[in-house]
Amino acid sequence: FDYVDAGYKKRDFRAEVHAYIHDLPKMYAKSHLIVSRAGASMVAEIKASGRSAILIPYPGEEQDQELNAMALKDAGIAQIISHGQFSGTTLSQAIQRILEHPEELAQVWPNGHRRDGENATNQVVASCLQLALGQAAYDIEY
Repeated sequence: FDYVDAGYKKRDFRAEVHAYIHDLPKMYAKSHLIVSRAGASMVAEIKASGRSAILIPYPGEEQDQELNAMALKDAGIAQIISHGQFSGTTLSQAIQRILEHPEELAQVWPNGHRRDGENATNQVVASCLQLALGQAAYDIEY
């Protein structure tokens, strides 16, 4: 935290750096892009937030994070940088590509994936079930 915060300040780069975020919904609402690992909970939160993401799946024998990330990539919500390829350069290139071609990674809600009246808890549950069962979220009764 201290290293990243100091680095941004030294370069006069406008960013919010937090050691821990207590109010994730507020941060999601303020953000335009999420950069994260691709655990099941995070992927569900990304879908529920309506934000696009750059995902760096944590490598593992199960490859669950890679599969989670691919689900969001296939839905047009995320780009993926493999753990082995991740660096400041690859991240900045991915962000730059999004800035230059925003249509390639559209926000979820403006694309019509939102269902009116559905609350965030139901969205997270549906997303988790979708990932676990391989079903479209709208096919799941909750």
